[in-house]
Amino acid sequence: YSILVPRLLFVGLAAAGYYRSTKKKKHLRRLQRNTRELKSLVRHRGSNCLHQSLMLTAQLKAVTSRHTIAIKQSYDLAIAVASKAGCIHDVALASELAGETFLRMGEEEMIGTYFTDAVIHYNQWSCKAKVDDIKSRHLKYLDLKELAKSKAKLITATHIPTISFDGRKQASDDTIGAETGIVTSMTPVIPGAASTGQVGDVSSKQDTYTHTDDDDISVLSDGSV
Repeated sequence: YSILVPRLLFVGLAAAGYYRSTKKKKHLRRLQRNTRELKSLVRHRGSNCLHQSLMLTAQLKAVTSRHTIAIKQSYDLAIAVASKAGCIHDVALASELAGETFLRMGEEEMIGTYFTDAVIHYNQWSCKAKVDDIKSRHLKYLDLKELAKSKAKLITATHIPTISFDGRKQASDDTIGAETGIVTSMTPVIPGAASTGQVGDVSSKQDTYTHTDDDDISVLSDGSV
């Protein structure tokens, strides 16, 4: 599964590029086949690869349709689902693909947003090569102020707090062998942790997705599309 999904995605993306440049039907058939297979995986194996399926569906629409709104909705859905899944590299890839598509279509009012988002997420993913690549090819479309703000936030967010250990404070809470003097349990003190004694207790909200094959629309559990 971990090999099949990226193979279907990237072979499909390559087929889309070949069909766009050559107009040979064999490449379109490959793209269509890979799109169907990814949809089948979502249907039978769960939603882990839903955003890849939606990304390839958006590419299929991009090479077979001129309906800008429908294409935009497909890319936006793939980006939203990838973001919900925490797959920032796929958010970046889908944003870059959308930017390239609308650049070819001449929809200049949409280009900047997608390329800027792509750079932001590639930067979060620490993929400097792709950041430099997009900047070298599409610098005039990028929102440099937004990129600067995003970079500042990233630097702040990646600050790692110091984990300290207060032996005197913990001595009363820990079990120490009366004869051996061996500490049998010690709890690290993390700055900012709750005073209740719960350390590193993190709860996360999980989103679920409902995928309908008829219109390639997935609905997030909070009601957004």
